[in-house]
Amino acid sequence: MLKRIDMTWIGIGNTIGRRRGGATPPDAPTGLAATVVSDSQIDLSWDAVEGATSYKVYYGTDGVTFPYSTTSTTNSKNVTGLNAYTRYYFKISALNGTLEGDASDSVNDWTAWKGVLTSTGTGAGVSTIRLYFQTTDVVATLDGTGKFYSDSAGTTDESSTYTFVAGALRTRYLKVTSGTSNLLIFAKGNWLKFGDDSSLLGWASSTNAASLAFTLTGMPVMTHLSITGTSTITGALPTGLTFLYLYGSSIAWTYNGALPTRLTYLYLYGSSIAWTYNGALPTGLTYLRLSLNSIAWTYGGALPTGLTYLCLSGNSIAWTGLDIGNNGDITYFNLANYRITKMSSADMVTLLTQMKNRTGSLPSTVTINDYADYANPPSEVTDAVAALKAAKSITTVNLGA
Repeated sequence: MLKRIDMTWIGIGNTIGRRRGGATPPDAPTGLAATVVSDSQIDLSWDAVEGATSYKVYYGTDGVTFPYSTTSTTNSKNVTGLNAYTRYYFKISALNGTLEGDASDSVNDWTAWKGVLTSTGTGAGVSTIRLYFQTTDVVATLDGTGKFYSDSAGTTDESSTYTFVAGALRTRYLKVTSGTSNLLIFAKGNWLKFGDDSSLLGWASSTNAASLAFTLTGMPVMTHLSITGTSTITGALPTGLTFLYLYGSSIAWTYNGALPTRLTYLYLYGSSIAWTYNGALPTGLTYLRLSLNSIAWTYGGALPTGLTYLCLSGNSIAWTGLDIGNNGDITYFNLANYRITKMSSADMVTLLTQMKNRTGSLPSTVTINDYADYANPPSEVTDAVAALKAAKSITTVNLGA
């Protein structure tokens, strides 16, 4: 005699469980908690479920889909191999054999941001780090020989951990006397500024101080990046960045592509700063300085209309536009080395006329190089120079090679 077995399919979270013979699946786990361990690991724990023989851990980065999974035979799991400074969402289901219950409520947390510090020279030099976090205090840790200090000499309050209090730019000093040290910052998406728009740099280093290697990827709310210290920077710029200051031959940054659209301040100066892009600059830019020969910006249109500072000086810069923008009151104007092909006299007249007719003011001294006829300009150019000087109260217009 054949006996009928009831078999019904049921959907559980992102999986499909099977109910056999009227068996009841395990309850959904409760008490799920996440603890961030590093830039690549988050540890999970939850309350044990009666009747569970194992658990399935689901996770993802958008809180909606959970494309990754792993298993555990206990009510905890160390999830490894995660991306640095990334928000992850987790949920758990319990299994009795192959019978899977409903998923738990989800929890989320951020992996830590990591920078790698490398001792240089004697290792006795001190580096300075300044960070601003929005609303939540943030713990930073150093391993190896890395230590934090409260004074610029690197002698007071030595510690391998430091808590940056939220709400203002906070300064700490550090040393790595030998080898490398991992700098972990448990910022949880709360990191607003790496330095600010004054003289307070985010990263600065003295002789024999540690260098810093880090990536910019995954910094959703960062607005300020200000670096002069020895560093290697990788990854795309944060999309919300408004202030970018990279100054120094000891900074290595290579990037191909457009700049963040919200950028208002752009200062790139360094022989190893290699930005390559063909196109317009952010429209809200007010401060523009591009210097030295690894910057390859190509564009033939108008500069942002509200510029107040303008300096272009690099052998690979190719701005062939004839419009410096209309509205900004420019306090410094130096087109020292800004195009690969020399400007014709006709184009020079067009540029000088645009400058004369613009609404914003100009400084008392203006320099425009890369001009083919600089040694013997025709009358059309000298007349345009005279008209510009009269209209904008300019004392000196330097036209050069």
